[in-house]
Amino acid sequence: ASMSKLSMKEQSGCRKLLRLLALDDLFALKDTVTNRLIAVESTQEAIEAIITYSQDAEELLKRKKVHREVIFKYLANEGVAVLPNSEKQQLIRRTIEYWSSGEVGNGVSSESVLNTFGWYYTPQSVKKK
Repeated sequence: ASMSKLSMKEQSGCRKLLRLLALDDLFALKDTVTNRLIAVESTQEAIEAIITYSQDAEELLKRKKVHREVIFKYLANEGVAVLPNSEKQQLIRRTIEYWSSGEVGNGVSSESVLNTFGWYYTPQSVKKK
């Protein structure tokens, strides 16, 4: 059983988002969230530890190691329209809304998404190079 206080949608969203972090950031984040009490062997374990020990999704997204660019990239991958110059706090709000809206996982990110601002992009164009 998961001790996590995050909803299932938040957990799966956080998993996807955390996979976009640089490894150093991911492990540093794991140390911060768990007070260095949990040793992990893999990125997968680090992600699970972070999700288990985070009080809520917003707290996790606000962490320094979760950079604005990472949240932006996650939303873009999910086909969620946000302005490129959005501040981190706005991106966090949008992510939380997205997770609580029930629009997650409906295969919204089809090959190319025409978002509200009328740009086409393919998920590939946003992924880590």
